[in-house]
Amino acid sequence: MPADVALLRCSTDAQDLAHQRAAALRWAQANGVELEIREEPATSGCAARRPVLEQLLADARAGRVRLIWVRELSRLGRSTLAVVQVLDELHRLGVRLVSAKEGVDYSTPHGRFLAQVVASFAELERESIRERTRSGLAAARARGVRLGRPRLQWRDEELEELRALRAQGVPWRRIHDEGLVKVFQLVDGEERAVVPSQRAMRRALAEAGAA
Repeated sequence: MPADVALLRCSTDAQDLAHQRAAALRWAQANGVELEIREEPATSGCAARRPVLEQLLADARAGRVRLIWVRELSRLGRSTLAVVQVLDELHRLGVRLVSAKEGVDYSTPHGRFLAQVVASFAELERESIRERTRSGLAAARARGVRLGRPRLQWRDEELEELRALRAQGVPWRRIHDEGLVKVFQLVDGEERAVVPSQRAMRRALAEAGAA
């Protein structure tokens, strides 16, 4: 029997899928549906590959999916074209799509129209945000503001400790994962101890002439 599936996705690791899962289960209980939960790892909606979504669509084409629940239409893509293409394909396949945030049930004519309107406005909003961000960055550069992450402050003793560990044959990954070397980062006028990435450690030794 075809499955009813909830597709959960967030854009970054900082976001939690728990609220999406809870919303899906509430909807399922209210509508007498048993949802199969499929979660995507944190990724940008603009990512070229989305294996979980691609597999879900493949299952839909094979007749293994009857309904797809999403928290909002942006879970299906970050452009109007991408969203509408998925919606149209699901409609042709006879797969019902429900988007909780927009209150859209794509199985109805009204739902199909509203879905395209909502997707268009969502893309317009993202483009506006990008433009404001670009303008803000340009203004900051004009004021001489240095952009990017605060630079790590390597001290001689930290470099010597890193050199010694590498001389002993300790792998970069172990140095990082076990936090064997910590350096300082100036954030908002305060120094904070952080574990540098493997790339940062390599770069620091290279700049010190001891890669």
